[in-house]
Order: sequence, then structure tokens, then C-alpha cells
Amino acid sequence: MVKIFNNLNQFRFECPLEGWMRRIVVNTAIRACKKKKIHFREIHENVTDIPSFHPSIYGELGEEEILKIITQLPEGYKMVFNLYVIDGYSHEEIAIMLGIQEGTSRSQLAKARRLLQKLILERNKVMVA
Repeated sequence: MVKIFNNLNQFRFECPLEGWMRRIVVNTAIRACKKKKIHFREIHENVTDIPSFHPSIYGELGEEEILKIITQLPEGYKMVFNLYVIDGYSHEEIAIMLGIQEGTSRSQLAKARRLLQKLILERNKVMVA
């Protein structure tokens, strides 16, 4: 918020204020993550061990629970997932912002979704028990 306030004089009314602010927040977060040197590495998981479950499980989750589960993702997965699913960026835009290949963005998203399914299923097992 401080960065937005300090740069408010640079806003030119050429786009909506919300979009301009969002861009500052996203770019600031990406720069912070780059400083942390996040590596987009392969995490090998056996996808076949994720049993199928009824889609109604998703409806049983509250917003706080979903966000808590998303925070459990590895940094690279979480970043791509948030940029694509929550912020609505394309894989091409994500690749440019993060300095990765478009295919890396796609694979990180796919793996993030699989891991989220696994985490949701594990959470559901705990609640049922």
C-alpha cells in the first residue's frame, strides 16, 4: 500500500485505478519472490495414488480453508496458481513476469492442481475420521 501511495502521482487515468494498483502489487510480490530465489523445480509425485472423490467436497470448503490449503503449496506452484487462477493472467504473461518458459507455467499449474486435490482429499479424510 505504501508503494501505491508513494507512486500515486504516476497514475495517468489511462486505465482503471484498480488495475493499476493490482499491477503494482503483483510486480512487487514477484520482485520479492525473485529476491528469495524461488526455483521452479520438479516435485515428483505419484499421480495415480490420488483416488477420485465426489465434486461436492469442494463445495464443503470455506474460503479460509481453501486459502489455507493453497498456502501449503510449494512456492513455485503457489505463485503460478495464484497468478493464473486468482489474478487471471495467461501462461504467456506469467512466463514473462517470472522469467520462465510458458510450458513451465503450464506444468506448474497442472502439478499445483493435482497437489491441491490431494491436500483436499487428505483434509476430507481427517474431517470424516
